[in-house]
Amino acid sequence: MAAAPLKIAHLVMAAYGGPGMAAYRLHKTLLEIGVDSHFLARESLVGWEGVEVLEPERARGALRGHLVQHTAKALWWLSGREREAVDFQAIPRGYLPAIDRAGYDLVHFHWVNGRVASLAEIRDFRTPVVWSLHDISAFAGPSPYLGPNLDRWLAAAGRMRTVDADPHPLARLNHAAKQRIYRGKQVAAIAPSRWMEQAARESGVFPEGWVRHIPYEMPEGPWQRQERAAARRLLELPEDAAIVLFGADSLSSPRKGGDLLMAAMRDLAGGPRPVTLASFGHGADTLAELPGITLRNFGHVRDPGRLAALFAAADVFVAPSREDNLPNVVLESLAAGTPVAAFRIGGMPDMIVDGVTGRLAEPFSTGDLAAAMQDLLGWSAERAAETSRACRAHVATEFSSARQGGSMLAFYHEFLARK
Repeated sequence: MAAAPLKIAHLVMAAYGGPGMAAYRLHKTLLEIGVDSHFLARESLVGWEGVEVLEPERARGALRGHLVQHTAKALWWLSGREREAVDFQAIPRGYLPAIDRAGYDLVHFHWVNGRVASLAEIRDFRTPVVWSLHDISAFAGPSPYLGPNLDRWLAAAGRMRTVDADPHPLARLNHAAKQRIYRGKQVAAIAPSRWMEQAARESGVFPEGWVRHIPYEMPEGPWQRQERAAARRLLELPEDAAIVLFGADSLSSPRKGGDLLMAAMRDLAGGPRPVTLASFGHGADTLAELPGITLRNFGHVRDPGRLAALFAAADVFVAPSREDNLPNVVLESLAAGTPVAAFRIGGMPDMIVDGVTGRLAEPFSTGDLAAAMQDLLGWSAERAAETSRACRAHVATEFSSARQGGSMLAFYHEFLARK
């Protein structure tokens, strides 16, 4: 008799955004290869098929959790830190108990923050857990990114663990709490980028040997079926312009580097072709007008076909992030055949083969980023066509759904078989 398929739940805060999209793509791939996969979300705004929206149970200790959370945030703020940027996960939410009783072989945590589960609820969760590390919050302090500690970490030039970058006592206490919670639990971690894999291993939170690198997937879809001239006509973009594309959920986020991009764009004006900076996402008002540069913002684009047309219409996509793991937008651009310029940080080198599928600039030199964009825009028609083919081939080989689905399923079985 054939063994029953694995029963897996993917748990996310919301069925949208980068982590939500990565989780949903994996869920769909696992369904296709015979896994009994379920997609659980606290909220769903985009109408993805098969999303199970969670209903909370009455949570014990809520009053105490609120007191701890607000006290910690007040102390954080009084020490000069930004209160809204941290999540101490002290308030029980009531979602995990029902999931724990549902009989899943394992639950795959993706975007599980304090709005989904408290640290105490995770501690008491009995079902085996696999974490996908979309940011550092699962193993570091209360912040999902290094943020104001980035410069300190960079100055250490590889001699400092990410978990040690924040010297705040509350950050250290939060990290120590996560170490205690996972000690003795059946838990493992998936790192989408090699940078995240190293950071997670060094944290000491996850059991020895149970941090694995498995990148996101880029499935077949509208990305691979767009043609540049048709995309420009569809979007009413000039056919003769050099089009640079920038996109993020929040264009104004310092982490996404819009200010660095605008500084670099000053060097692109006055070239042989007029330059258009196209963008998508919220906060386009932070992209200031520049002499010789035309700005076009397309707002928040939810339709995959329209988003794919934007990538295909561009000569280069630029990802000027200060911090990033393995952003979906870079994979989407490469799948559409459009090379990417980015700083050499995080997971960017995992996706961008310098001089083949794009260019990598030294962090955070705006002159070097401008030179990377100018280089890509200056390639001959023959080299541009060759680059487009290389971008698509790189994604099809290294980030295919078949590769990720097979790797993840094999890891699930290995993880569940351990004693």
